[in-house]
Amino acid sequence: MKKMKRSLSFIAGLLLVFGLVFNQASTTFAAINESQPSLSEVTSLAKETASYVLSEDSALLTNVSSSSEFRIISRDLILANQVGLDVTSQIETFLETAKTLFAEGGLLNEASNTSGYYAANYAELIELVNIVGQNASNFNGVNLYTVFNDSLKDTTVANLSDSNYLNPYLISELHACLKSYSANFADYETINANLNAALMAITDANGVVYWGYSADNDGNVLSGFTDFYNSNSEFAAIIDSLVAKHTSTTATSDGTIYTDPETGAVYSWGALNPDSTALSLAFLSEYGDATAAAIKYNALVENFKSSTTTGAFTYSGYDSIYSSRDALTGLAAYLQYGNLVDATLDTNTETETATANSVEASQVAADQDTVSTSETSASDVKAADNSMANVFVILMAASAVLLVVTTKKNAKVM
Repeated sequence: MKKMKRSLSFIAGLLLVFGLVFNQASTTFAAINESQPSLSEVTSLAKETASYVLSEDSALLTNVSSSSEFRIISRDLILANQVGLDVTSQIETFLETAKTLFAEGGLLNEASNTSGYYAANYAELIELVNIVGQNASNFNGVNLYTVFNDSLKDTTVANLSDSNYLNPYLISELHACLKSYSANFADYETINANLNAALMAITDANGVVYWGYSADNDGNVLSGFTDFYNSNSEFAAIIDSLVAKHTSTTATSDGTIYTDPETGAVYSWGALNPDSTALSLAFLSEYGDATAAAIKYNALVENFKSSTTTGAFTYSGYDSIYSSRDALTGLAAYLQYGNLVDATLDTNTETETATANSVEASQVAADQDTVSTSETSASDVKAADNSMANVFVILMAASAVLLVVTTKKNAKVM
């Protein structure tokens, strides 16, 4: 009986794998498209995606049980605000939840949180408090700026660049918070220098080194470092080489094609990948040119936008909250860095004029670097993530041997 159950389980798994593989194999993908989308189009889609993501994660507004859940809902809210969705009431609800987490045993108590996430959760909280106009220097009796500063002032470059100490996907948002509110941090110069050094330690001409190289790593970790790009020639040279990699149609040694020549999407782990495509969009929006970013945007929307659920994006043909979060990341970056415009008709001259992309002051403060436009794809945030995962079926002789290549992110050390 046990053997029969094992056999049935094996067959069920095999059918599931074949279903996923053949589902994508039978999908007709859109051809590569260089056309520039309008500001209105991208804004509308980004708001729809933000609404979908928040609806899926709404339970976290009042109940978070881990530092990664804290980060998920915080980033949902930050990105939704960034793309122009009014999330004031949701943020205020979550901030009331956050106030319960300072007590002993709570996530915002240093003794109860991991080193990297403790600082990151405070970075997220600082941003949310500022979005709704509350006082981050006295939130629930706590000076959030001081706690954030003190959690990092003595952290060495060796620790910051050690993925066992700090998930590298957190570096960009630590940096964004630091830059956005620099005047409030007593040890700003030291912390900023250490974060920049840590970034250099984990990045080379092939990308960010974290379980190998990937578009996901680059889009998540390198977000928001434009100031460092402009001031450090070595870092600028690395970024420039990565732009070339993200626009290359030639497969890397591990089989990844950063720009599939037929669709423009990222091809990784045996399939066109929505998450990697979205995060390559985020990277190219900031560091690439308009055509490269447009190709990634069109590839994301035309190949992975759900045909049944407003705002959702798909993985292997099925709606996926993970792919939708990464899509929101890419769309937010595209709005922030893409210099998108709307074409309007001048009725007097009958010529088209461009309306420049602007962001309301209520959404993003002047000269403020937006908190990293990246939804982390690491296992601590995406325990069931599908971003870099696919399945391979190998038929050997007369027997079928099922090899499920589980997502590399699920194996990452927190």
